[in-house]
Amino acid sequence: MNITRSRIKAIGKKLRDSGFDMDLNSKDLDYLTNWRDAHGPSLNYLLRLLEKKLKENNLQEEKYSLSQRLKRIYSINLKLARF
Repeated sequence: MNITRSRIKAIGKKLRDSGFDMDLNSKDLDYLTNWRDAHGPSLNYLLRLLEKKLKENNLQEEKYSLSQRLKRIYSINLKLARF
């Protein structure tokens, strides 16, 4: 699946215009899900990098809570509706 910025923007506009109805067809929903999931490896990389920096600087990991998450589609819709 070829993910393009213009396609994501069009889906975002569709979500904004539909309000809370999430008026997406299955193809758009698949596309949006794949785009969102494509960010997982980057999040993993950054989390590991932060953990490494904590260790390098002798900072106690117990004092920090590092976590990651991909925003749910419903949360993306809520955020788009706010703006």
